[in-house]
Amino acid sequence: MRLKLTLLSITALLSACQTVQDQSIPLGREFIQNANQFSVKRPTWRLSDAVYQQALQSPRESYEISGAKTGWGKSEQSHLWFSESGISLQGLEIKDKFLRFLFLDLLDMRQKSSRRYLLKNENDFAFTVNASRSDMVQVRCRTLSMNDQVETTYKMDGNKTQRNTEATRLNSYLGCDIQKAEKHWYLTVDTLRNEIPIIKLQVDGQQLGKSLQFTMIKDSSYLVNGQWRTLPSHFQQFSGLTIERDSQTIGAMSFDGQQPKVWIGEPLAAEEKTVLLAMSYSLMMYDWLDSSWRSSQPGKFIN
Repeated sequence: MRLKLTLLSITALLSACQTVQDQSIPLGREFIQNANQFSVKRPTWRLSDAVYQQALQSPRESYEISGAKTGWGKSEQSHLWFSESGISLQGLEIKDKFLRFLFLDLLDMRQKSSRRYLLKNENDFAFTVNASRSDMVQVRCRTLSMNDQVETTYKMDGNKTQRNTEATRLNSYLGCDIQKAEKHWYLTVDTLRNEIPIIKLQVDGQQLGKSLQFTMIKDSSYLVNGQWRTLPSHFQQFSGLTIERDSQTIGAMSFDGQQPKVWIGEPLAAEEKTVLLAMSYSLMMYDWLDSSWRSSQPGKFIN
């Protein structure tokens, strides 16, 4: 799905036989000039957790992502036993043959049957950030998603059946514990269907000030024949985000393209830089393991 959206977005750029060399998000020139930019290697073959480990380098800073681990994940189904019409089928017994015929005809259940249930998925991941100027930072995260899922079985010719499944994401959640020595930061991302993700970063249970803002970005920038061009997106999924404090951009992320990017602003204390990078890489791994969380409307949330 992400590839299809990307191809549709850049059709206009390629119509004149032009080549897209890079993809990013629109950011202020002053911020880009002063920030440390890290190009992230997107994992392709995920046969081993080692694909999530990499060195992140800029001319002024370097970090090492190591010790990456992902869980097998687990799923639970809560059967609701509702038909497509919304009429409960649980415990339903119609003894009259004619009434039963009419009921099944109304629900179109002579040729198909539907099950509707709630599907909950959980997964864990963890990694370590080793910074050149500060101590090791350990990150542990858990993802949770809730889906409204409809499973329809169609009767074909003979005794054959065909089964189709449609799922609608209801809620996406990420919770991370970012630890450096005895100090803990807590990152949470809560996304309801068709709502803007609510992102919060707390330290030892306290929010990091009212001035911390996470701004979702839908537009994408493309490097075409040596020039950056920004195109508005007409899709629901956003392409990146910025982090602001006291009306100043201190960090940013771009999720799409062959090389996603992380920007850490200057000047920040070494500990702040490491925590921002750990938070950003947590969101990157969240996106790689469950990209459906980004299907939201753009906007700004203030902690």
